[in-house]
Amino acid sequence: MLTKTHRIVEPVSGHRVGLARYRGTAHVEVGDLASIIPRFMVPGDQVYRFLTIGGRRFVSVHIARRWAKPWKESHEMGAQANTLLRILDWAEPALKEAEASNGKA
Repeated sequence: MLTKTHRIVEPVSGHRVGLARYRGTAHVEVGDLASIIPRFMVPGDQVYRFLTIGGRRFVSVHIARRWAKPWKESHEMGAQANTLLRILDWAEPALKEAEASNGKA
């Protein structure tokens, strides 16, 4: 199953985010999460298989949101976590719009 990816600029922060839909679920590129929160990483107690498309790793928006929540509590990374959570909230509607403009939805 070929999954099309989209590179979209989030309008408020200006971050470029890779988005893809796989089996009906929106996914975001892991490298883009790291560009928002520099030390963003998969929590050590989590086991997750990434979706790889064209050599780029993607994770579902739902899982990324769960991983971002501990960062929100961090004093030094709270603002970046808020930005990340806002982008994740924006990702699903933005992906639907991109798919519709390409005649995929």
